[in-house]
Amino acid sequence: MSSLEIPFYLKDPKSNHETKIYIKKSINSKQFKYYTTESVNPDNWNFQKQKAKLIDSESYRLNDYLLYLSKIVSSKIKIFKRLYKGDEIDFDLLRKHIDIEIEDNPYQKDEEIKAEIKNSKISLFSELDDFIYLKSKKTKDGKIDKTDPYYKKYNNVRNKLIKFNKHIGETLTFDHLRKFEMYDLMMDFLYYEIENSTNTAGRFIGFFKTFVKFCKSKYVKELSDIDLSHWKKVTEEADVIFFDEEQLASIENFQYPEFSAKDMCRDVLVLLCHTGMRYSDYENLKPFHIKKTHIIKSFIKTKSKNNLIPLDGVTRRIIDKYLKRYRETGIFFHKIALKNFSELIKVISKDAGLVDDISLVRNYGKVRKEFVGPFYSFVSSHIGRRTFITLSLHRGMSIYEVMDITDHADAKSLKPYAKVSDKALIRSHKNAWD
Repeated sequence: MSSLEIPFYLKDPKSNHETKIYIKKSINSKQFKYYTTESVNPDNWNFQKQKAKLIDSESYRLNDYLLYLSKIVSSKIKIFKRLYKGDEIDFDLLRKHIDIEIEDNPYQKDEEIKAEIKNSKISLFSELDDFIYLKSKKTKDGKIDKTDPYYKKYNNVRNKLIKFNKHIGETLTFDHLRKFEMYDLMMDFLYYEIENSTNTAGRFIGFFKTFVKFCKSKYVKELSDIDLSHWKKVTEEADVIFFDEEQLASIENFQYPEFSAKDMCRDVLVLLCHTGMRYSDYENLKPFHIKKTHIIKSFIKTKSKNNLIPLDGVTRRIIDKYLKRYRETGIFFHKIALKNFSELIKVISKDAGLVDDISLVRNYGKVRKEFVGPFYSFVSSHIGRRTFITLSLHRGMSIYEVMDITDHADAKSLKPYAKVSDKALIRSHKNAWD
C-alpha cells in the first residue's frame, strides 16, 4: 500500500519512456483527476507503493514532492467537500485552487515545508525497506534478488529489529535512537534475549550504524542530532572461548547414536576445530571437494591464495564416515540451520563436561564488562575456527602457515589468538625448567 494520502498513477504505465504522473481520486462517486508536472519512466515506478523506486537522488526528490502534493490535494478536497455539502464539486475550480496553493508555496524553494513533511513521515522501518531495495541486486523484472548477500544481511537486521520491537513493547523509531540508553537495551536484547554471539552482535551493530548513517545523509536537518558514536562494536578476550586440547578431546570422544542430530553436529564442530573452516564454509562443502589428503577450497567464501585445507586423522575419519553414507544414500552432510547448530553445540559441550564457570570480558568501547557463566554457555559456531587457530599456533605452526589455511588477510587478525592459554603456559614452563 502507498504511504501517500492521495493515490498516484501513470498515464501510460506500459510506456518505454517517461510518462506523466497524475492523481485519481473518487469524490462523491465521481472520478477527479489532476495531472502533476512530474514524469517518470514506468521501470522506475513502484506500482504497489505508488511512488518512485529509490535509485538515485532524483527519485528521492520526486517522492518528497509527491508526498508534499498529496497533502495539498487531500487538504483541498476536504475543504471543498465541506463547502459543497454533498453537492457536485466543481473539479475545475478545485484544480485551480490546487495550482494556486502549489504556486504560492513552491516546493523546491520552501525548505520549511520540506522539513515538516519529512519530519512527520520518516519511518525507520520504511527507510530500512527502501535502503534494502536500493542496495540489493535486482532480478530482470526489478524485484529484489533474495539470494543477494546484501539483501540477506540487512533482511536479517530487519528481522532482529522486529523482534526488538516486541522486546521493548513498541515500534522502534529514530526518536528512540536519540536516547543514550537505547544501546544498552539493544545489547541486552542481542545477548540475552536472542543469544547472539559477540561476533554476531558486533556485525549487527556495524550494519545498523551503516543504515542510520545513510539515513542521516538523506535527512540532514531532521536526523543530524542522532549520535551513535557510543554504539560500539563489541570485542571480547579470545583466550577463554576456544577449546583447549583436553576439552576438544572430550567432545571428540563423547558417544552419541550414529547420525543422530547431536552426533552430526558434534562431527561438524570437530571438523571446524580441525580445519579452521567457518560454518558457512561447511554449508558449501560437497563430496567433490574432498581429496585423499586435503579439502579443495573452491567453496570458501573469501578469495584464497592457498587452494587446500590439509586433513588429519580425525577429520579423515569424519569425512570417510559421511562419504560412505553418501555412496549408500546420496546424502553427504545434513544441512543444519545455524540457529539449531548453535543451540546443539552448547548442549554437546555440556554433555562433554565443559561446565566450569569462566569469566568473559567484553569491551564496549572503553567500557569493560565481565560475564561469568559455565563454559558451554559461551560456545558459538565461531569457536571451531578460534580453536583451530589457537591450537595450531600452540602446536608450533607459524602464523603465516595458519593464515594460509584460514585466509586471514594479515597477521594482526590472528594476534588475539596468539595469547598463550594457562595450560600451554604451564606446559612450556615445565618443559623449560623441570
